[in-house]
Amino acid sequence: MTVFCTMAVGMSNQNAIRNDYDNFTNNVISMREDLYGKGQNKDIKINEESLDQIAIELLKYKEKYKLLDFDQVYSLDVSGEAQDDYFERLSQNGGYDAHYIYNSIKTDLQQFDKGKFDGSSYYQALIFPIVIFMGLFGLSLTSLEQSSAIYDFTRLMPWKKKDELLMKIGIVFLFGMVIFAINSIVLAFILKVSDFGQILSFSLIGRQICRNILIFFGTSIISTSLGFIAGNFLGHIGLFIMALAGFELYRENINMTLQVFSTAYADKFYSAMASFEERLNPFTKTLMSIVHMKVDNIITILAFLLVAAVIFFLALYLSKNQTSERSGYMIVNKKLSVFCKLVATLTLANLMTSLVSSIFVDTTFLLMIIFILALLLSYKFFDMLFEIRLKF
Repeated sequence: MTVFCTMAVGMSNQNAIRNDYDNFTNNVISMREDLYGKGQNKDIKINEESLDQIAIELLKYKEKYKLLDFDQVYSLDVSGEAQDDYFERLSQNGGYDAHYIYNSIKTDLQQFDKGKFDGSSYYQALIFPIVIFMGLFGLSLTSLEQSSAIYDFTRLMPWKKKDELLMKIGIVFLFGMVIFAINSIVLAFILKVSDFGQILSFSLIGRQICRNILIFFGTSIISTSLGFIAGNFLGHIGLFIMALAGFELYRENINMTLQVFSTAYADKFYSAMASFEERLNPFTKTLMSIVHMKVDNIITILAFLLVAAVIFFLALYLSKNQTSERSGYMIVNKKLSVFCKLVATLTLANLMTSLVSSIFVDTTFLLMIIFILALLLSYKFFDMLFEIRLKF
């Protein structure tokens, strides 16, 4: 698995680095041909001196066509009339393509800090596949183990639940770190021999590596702790979804349910929630839903770790009086099982109603009937699923 992951990530990163370099140099060539005429500056070497020259030329390019940044264009007006006027002006003076070339070069230059290349974005790309591997590994060590025949035997081991949880968190974290370390070394070599290698800054990359390690640590805590709360892999996957979505899951459920009975109330609720979330800082938003975590923002990563700590202590609390009798069920704790079943029932019912209504239904009365039927079917489905004890 580690070898396969290393090969796949290495090849994708090598292609990404090559494509990024080609796109950057081609845009610079296009800009210079526009400024100085064709056939000039075909050979571009990336170093501190050339980057300073490109930055100066970019200002000339901006001044020539009176170009705006992407953000400035989006903020011109709500109706979009000023945006249309801007692009119409560029089309008339031959600067339409210049707008995109200018913004592309400007975005690329943000990867350079004082003449040094910041390859952090490539290390950010390592996070998602490794987190998936860690999640699957945590699932196999916890909820899958509870569904296996050897679980009753492992209960005889001389360690406490707290010790077992900490031990498995450490194993999952170590597993992720081994994959990350191998891929990091390979990626560092690829970057060093690339066209950006002469100005590559390992100190800038080091900050992202530290952030990655914190994310992997939080992932190991969450994936393992949820496995102690769940009794089988289906419950574990469901808890993954609930933990990942957080507040967003409940907000969408309420909004979709209101849509069935009154679109006006649903719109008011949606607007109120949107206004509420806009006032939240990144730390609070990540606490409410970890989908808002940004891998390059240490504040949101700390919020992610706080969520992981809450899940860890919840798993410890629920596993104190846990017996092997409930192993194999969706959720080990009976009270928590009721809550999870209700959330799962409402979510599936809303999804079914939304799917059917988007194809066949356009009246409120029929939509209400479909929602009630979907709710009954969803409840029966999860009622059966939560009563099944998966053992193999």
